[in-house]
Amino acid sequence: MSKLLYNYAAIILGFLAVITFAEGYFTTDIAMLSSAVFLAWGSLFLRTLGMRQRNVILIFFLLSFFVFLLSRVLVRWIQNQEVYQPFDPQTMVMMYSCIIASIAGMWLGSNQKYHFKFGTLGERKVSYEMNTQKYDIKLIRSIALVFTLVAGFATLATVLEQVAFWGVTGSGGDLRVSFGSTLPGIILRLSYVYILMLCIYLATMPSKRATMLVFLQYLICSALKMVYGSRSDFILGLMFIVVYFTIRDRLKDSDEPPWFGKKEMMFTIISIPLLVVLVVFIGYYRVHTTFEFSGIYDTFLDFFESQGGSIDILGYTKKYESKLTHPQLYMFDKSYEFITTNPLSRIFTGQTAYAANTVERALYGTSLGQSLYYHMNRLSYLAGFGCGSSYVAEIWIGYGYIGLFVWNFILARVMFKINDYMFTKFISSVIILVFIQSLFFMPRAGFDGFIGEFLSVTHLVMVFAMWVIYKIIKSKRAYAPMQ
Repeated sequence: MSKLLYNYAAIILGFLAVITFAEGYFTTDIAMLSSAVFLAWGSLFLRTLGMRQRNVILIFFLLSFFVFLLSRVLVRWIQNQEVYQPFDPQTMVMMYSCIIASIAGMWLGSNQKYHFKFGTLGERKVSYEMNTQKYDIKLIRSIALVFTLVAGFATLATVLEQVAFWGVTGSGGDLRVSFGSTLPGIILRLSYVYILMLCIYLATMPSKRATMLVFLQYLICSALKMVYGSRSDFILGLMFIVVYFTIRDRLKDSDEPPWFGKKEMMFTIISIPLLVVLVVFIGYYRVHTTFEFSGIYDTFLDFFESQGGSIDILGYTKKYESKLTHPQLYMFDKSYEFITTNPLSRIFTGQTAYAANTVERALYGTSLGQSLYYHMNRLSYLAGFGCGSSYVAEIWIGYGYIGLFVWNFILARVMFKINDYMFTKFISSVIILVFIQSLFFMPRAGFDGFIGEFLSVTHLVMVFAMWVIYKIIKSKRAYAPMQ
């Protein structure tokens, strides 16, 4: 299908979505509202495919948005021909209105006619210009590789320790409440900075063969986390790798072999059903239930049903709205926590970083997931369990439907700018990669989750250590000929 046809189809679906939503909203027809949501999502997805230069970042974000916020609604209709309605009609109207406002903001934000004042848009080949006069990229790459591998092995050690603890207790709740690592403090701190180290290394644009080792390490850690943590982390990690390979394909020289060619495409397509089966199997294994494979179709439905629960976060946020005490801060949880509770600011603010799954964290903290689940099920919350969050719920409770539209407009513009300019400077490339790595988690997690991947004392200390090592080696090289 040509890009022109994609755009025409997107306009038609968008027009139908507006009419359907208006009728469903004023008649409180939940079936009409759910249909409008899928029409709107389909319109935006086709609109993205019809862009002159396809935005792979937005495409994968929309897929993540669909899986976590819409897939359960679709599965219930396919399996039981029923309209998904776990809450009262007014709450359902609010939930679907939130999704429509989010999609509408992204739809307008992805329009190429709207752009910020700096730079120009248009189809052009982007290139990565390494400023060799300012940075020795090869030296940074070598240092970053060592830090990445060391931090990766530290992460693997912490993950294996938690897997062993889960094997003894068999409870994810006990892991969150009772687990205390016996590993040395340096190992734990190295594990905290793993993602940042990985992104610094990838921002130096290593060769395809060189990335295989670090990505293998990354996938092993993500796969092991499925035993006790979120199963979606592994899938979203694969999304990050595919996006990185696609980006490098656009940046490569004409004589360089493709990063994401036919072999990689076939491998990805073949791997999807196998990964879905694996994720569903682990889901049964974690609750000590026997998994019976009844066909790939039913397994896919099971996968979408289990992963699509984030839409309920919107309903529960509405239900417990009056008990959630920090509505304007939930979407900035990581940023606010760093600003107010780091060792320096703590001297002036007197604030404390509350531990997860505690009453203090639920009542006085700024995490929507923590506060919400405490009011939903206090005993389960204090036992270490949770419900997660969603950036859509965080924005709505603080800033309403207009806020959802505006923030999603900004989010789409950021994704569009990243796609258009890609990587032109080293430091901005690091920040972009950290942002992309966290971006796909947003529909089921916090809005500013990526902040926690580089704004902490531990992260700043590690970056400073890298900078010192870089300066020492570079200075020795500069004076070497004089010796």
